[in-house]
Formats: sequence, C-alpha cells, structure tokens
Amino acid sequence: MEILLVNPPTYNGMGYLKAFRIQEMPMSLAYLAAIAEEEGHTVRIMDMNVIKTKKEFFKQAMEFNFQLIGFTSTTSTLNNCLKSIKIFHTLHPGARIILGGWHASALPEETLDACELIDIIVRGEGEITFKELVAALEDGRDLSTVKGLAFRDKLGNPVSTPERELLRDMDSLPFPARHLLPLHEYSKMGVSYIVYDVAKLRKYMKDGYPVDTHILTSRGCYNRCSFCADHLIYKQKCRFHSAEYVVDEIKDAVERFNARIFNVMDPVFLLNQGRVRRICELLLEREIDIQWCCQGRVSNQLTVKLLELMKRAGCQKVYYGIESGSPRILKMMNKNIKIAQIKDTIRKTRDAGMPFHVFFLYGFPGETMMDYAMTWQLIKDTKPDNIEIHKVIPLPGTDLYERSTKQKILKNKEWSRFHYYAKNEDYLEANQEQQKAMVEKYFFRLSKRFNISFRYIKNFLKRIKTLDHAWSIVRGFKTFIEYHLFISRHVS
Repeated sequence: MEILLVNPPTYNGMGYLKAFRIQEMPMSLAYLAAIAEEEGHTVRIMDMNVIKTKKEFFKQAMEFNFQLIGFTSTTSTLNNCLKSIKIFHTLHPGARIILGGWHASALPEETLDACELIDIIVRGEGEITFKELVAALEDGRDLSTVKGLAFRDKLGNPVSTPERELLRDMDSLPFPARHLLPLHEYSKMGVSYIVYDVAKLRKYMKDGYPVDTHILTSRGCYNRCSFCADHLIYKQKCRFHSAEYVVDEIKDAVERFNARIFNVMDPVFLLNQGRVRRICELLLEREIDIQWCCQGRVSNQLTVKLLELMKRAGCQKVYYGIESGSPRILKMMNKNIKIAQIKDTIRKTRDAGMPFHVFFLYGFPGETMMDYAMTWQLIKDTKPDNIEIHKVIPLPGTDLYERSTKQKILKNKEWSRFHYYAKNEDYLEANQEQQKAMVEKYFFRLSKRFNISFRYIKNFLKRIKTLDHAWSIVRGFKTFIEYHLFISRHVS
C-alpha cells in the first residue's frame, strides 16, 4: 500500500517563532512510517510547515497514487488539518483518510462529526493500532476487530472499538523513519541554536547549520497536571527505552544523517536517573560527538553529580516546567511541586554549570495580580538563563477542560481560538475578565522585561561563537519586532 502521512500547518503566528526555536518535527508520524515500512508498505511524510512553494507541495502530494492518507493534529491545528484533508481528498478522492493525535483521541465522535471526509480515527498510542488497521484495510476485514479506532458504521453512526493497551516493550519499536523527514529544512530554523556551542560542531555543518533532530527516549508522565492531556494517551504511566537502545538510535542518526544536535522531547527525561547516567556513560564510552538538551521535572532527587555528567556527555541545557511562583496556583494546577523544591533544583543546576530554561503559564482560572507578583519574584530569585511564558489553555483531554466545561467557563469551542495567542476572554468566567485581562497584560510585559534585561542580553551575546550565529540573530531581531507587533494585536 502507498501511504502518505501529513503534518498540517500550525497556527500562522507560530511562523514568527521559527526565527527563535527549532521547528518541532512530527516524530509520531516518523514512528508510524517506520512501522509501515517494516510491513513492506511505501510511505512518505509531508510536513506542511516546511513546504515553501505550491510546486513543492504538489510534487510531494502527487508522488504516488496514495491509497491511505494519515493526518495528525492538535486542537489548535485542527481547523488547518480539516482544510488540508479537503485538499488531499480532492487530489486523491479514492484514498482512505485517517486522523490521529491528541484532539482526535480526546473527542473522537465530535471530530468525526466535524468532517465527513474523515474515514477513521486512531485513538491513543498509534503504532500497533495503525499496523493492524492497514492490514485490516488490505485484507478487507471488519474494522471492529481492531482496537483503538473510531469510525462510522454502515448507517453513519459513530463506533468506537475497545481501547488499545499501551505498548509494553518500548525497545521493540523500530527507530523513527528520519530518512522520510527533510532534516535539512529543520536545521535552517531557529535562533535557538544559540543554546548550542556550534563552533565545536563546525566540521559537521552543512549550509552553515549542523543537522539537528528530535528524539523520544521515553513516553508518559507519572503526574497529572490539570492543564496537560498526557494522561489521555499514556495513562500516567512512564515507559522507557533502555539506555542501549537510546544510544544506538543516536549513533544511527549520527552515522546516517550526520545529526549532531538532539532535542530530547521526553516530559520526564530526568526521572529515571540511573538510566540517564547510563546513557551519558555510553555516549562518552563510544565517543559520540553530539550536543543535546532535555526537559525535566523539579525533583529533590536530582543531583549535581548527574548534571555534571550530563554536561560532559554533551548536554547544553535543561528545560524545567515550573509554571508559576504562586503556591496557590501550583496546587490548583496539580503540579505537586513546592517553591523550595524549585529553588533547590535550580541551585543544583546552576552549581553544575548547566544552563537552564524555565517555562511559565499564566491565565489560570482564579489567578490574580498577587500570583503574578509571586512569579516575578521567583524569576528574580532564581535568575534563569531563559524563560518562556505561555497562556494556559483548557485543551480537550485535560482536567482543566473538563472542569471548565462543567463550570460553564468556556464561552465557545471554536478550536482555532485554542492557541497561545488567542484573547483570554474566549474561555474565562465573565466576572473575572477585567482581572484576567490585567494579569495577561502584565505577564506579557514580564516576558519583554526579562528579554531586554542587561543580564539576559549579556549572557545571550556571550554565547555567539560564529558569524552564522550573528547573522541569524540579525534576522531574528527583525522577526522579534514582527512577533511582538503580532502579539500586541492579540493581547490588549
């Protein structure tokens, strides 16, 4: 079977951010592609976020007479995804249209109703379900025999098959099909290369940029933050690839694609510290010359010694999801972390000489200016190298969405508004709009205040090691101005 897997375009405002961060790769599609290739199918991946011209689009879209076209989508990209489905249906009217991802898994029946062109929805973790689905379609078997699906019966009524169990043996998965991704296009994006010591990677560069890639070394998170839908698919269970598998995958990407920058996407990479230690030891033993960054949760168990080992093994930065400096808001978010833990983790990270980046959220229902003040104080106390502030969104599948729906906070379900730049009044309690608007305004000012501070600019400039870096920053500065003008039109 000839299969096309499509990553639809993101919200338009994200285009501005490509000057600052590395574009996220559709690794979920790369895993599905690898599974399908193992079964002997011809597979292509089209990431519409890196396609520049109509000619390029049609060249990829019409390469084969695709019999199955699969899409992935989040809530914020759903409308763009549905528009893309209509286009591909016109190009390949006989192809089956499959949709997976977080939004479709959270609201399968509603998503089927939203677009009559969608034939089947893959719910939850997709690899085994997709493998069995393709086999069933080829053999003409009843789809009700495949777990983890939603589709319409002969009468047009929505049908959901039993839930798919989580994959037990993570190492049984093939490496994701990076050969089907335009790695060179992702490598051309992002001033965030300033995170890395690119001067040391100069000998590996192509067209002025080292090749970067994303990597998932585990799945799931044991916590259940109220704004996160991870539990929807991964059931609050953490499953890990072995250290040997991880390093073998890294080595494969290095040897086949000359990848030298790895963005570890696990939400709790630092949870299994014995495994992290072994990964670092293997990287050093095998003399694999890469640089990487990772995400981690605040933890009392994290040690300076481990962070120092990570740095020796090529880690350039750790990203922490702290979200708020207010104990009250942290409790409402169900973060299960304390301010003292946050400060202790950051102290250890700084003692290890490891740069760190902190994520914050604002606009949580009930948040006040006092909570804002606590967050600003935490930033001043901890002095992170970088901060990133986003609006909390009650996305389908999250506890916040369920709570907001029951409390009738949501004013509408226009999914195109469920992105970081939508005005907050779209789903807030009417009696708190004035307070929320003020909080939103001041958090936006906080972000600008941090990013134009002397300390931040000095540390940023210190990391510039090449002319390529300098030129990317010049281009990025122009985009920075455009970005803030864009935001100012969406945040009042």
